[in-house]
Amino acid sequence: MGEVGPEVTIDWLLSLAVAFEAAGFIQWAKGWAKAAPTWTWGLLLPPLCVGFALAPTFIHVAALGLAFAQLGYENIIKVLSAKAGLAQP
Repeated sequence: MGEVGPEVTIDWLLSLAVAFEAAGFIQWAKGWAKAAPTWTWGLLLPPLCVGFALAPTFIHVAALGLAFAQLGYENIIKVLSAKAGLAQP
């Protein structure tokens, strides 16, 4: 944990988890709302981060699972399929 003044401490692991959860959720939502303008995701990011930061542990576990699955699918499965010349799943 990093110190910020005499009374404030930053939980860097929580901050990283919140950022990853928000990114994964947005990527998942983009799959459902393909026609949404780009600025929509920028507006959605701050409230998502605040919500995830205040969420109980079971929400973090579920959101991290969604983020790992979504981002892993996009960055591993799709890339490997494209390199292998397979049809996109």
